[in-house]
Amino acid sequence: MKFLKLFNRFIFPILMGVLAYIVFDFMGVFVYALLFLGFQVWKRREKLYAYFGRIAHIKGNHAKSAKWYLRAHKTNQKDVLIANDAAYTALRLGDLENARKILETVDMSALTGEAKVKATNNLSILYWKSGDLPRAIEALEHLYAQNEKSTSLYGNLTYYYILNGDLEKALQLATEAIAYNAKDIVIIENIGRILHLLGRLDEARLYFEKLAALAPSYPEAWYHLALYYEDCSQKEKALGAIKKGLLCNFSFLSNVTKEQFDAKLKTLATAAFPAEADSQN
Repeated sequence: MKFLKLFNRFIFPILMGVLAYIVFDFMGVFVYALLFLGFQVWKRREKLYAYFGRIAHIKGNHAKSAKWYLRAHKTNQKDVLIANDAAYTALRLGDLENARKILETVDMSALTGEAKVKATNNLSILYWKSGDLPRAIEALEHLYAQNEKSTSLYGNLTYYYILNGDLEKALQLATEAIAYNAKDIVIIENIGRILHLLGRLDEARLYFEKLAALAPSYPEAWYHLALYYEDCSQKEKALGAIKKGLLCNFSFLSNVTKEQFDAKLKTLATAAFPAEADSQN
């Protein structure tokens, strides 16, 4: 079996190249090489589609990225890494149906390491956005119990605990998370937010200062930073945070809507500059 695989992959193409040279000279070899390379690209075309998906994602074209990843997944459903990326891009767009179909093709029991963490995280997001937060928590708690710890696991599970109102449990996990990766922006935001919600404003300041210095690229971080500044009676700083958050891209995975930002912007603008607000009325 190994010899047959070796023959098909290396020996046979070389023999065909030699035959092309004998029969057609150099032009034959050139044409054969083009055909051979074209066939190799076609045979692994899912990698090419996934590459186009990554480029579109980097450029911020998430709809185009999702289409390329879905095409890559349909070409080769056995590639777990592509399935994970395809599922995540579908989730980002709010396409829960396609995300569910993609994840159903993944054999979770056969996964290990990073692939398992990514697939379980995607599955938990699907549960959460489908309105089943307890099941999302259960999926990540099961992963955590298997000692499959990662920055994304800590970030997502802590976030779910916050959403579920279990702040003490969230704080315990966030404290462990900050020891695991003190530089991750989501982990920093989570622990700052938890301390804020618990009324421990002085302790929260350290983490929110770090968060602001990291200049988050997602809107929720700026919104929670604004709420903290507001509770510290720093209205102008809160207003600045809201304005920065409005410059970020909102997605289906954003847990704070643009409408909430707009409403908070209006409230803070009135509180920070009451004279201007009165003159406009």
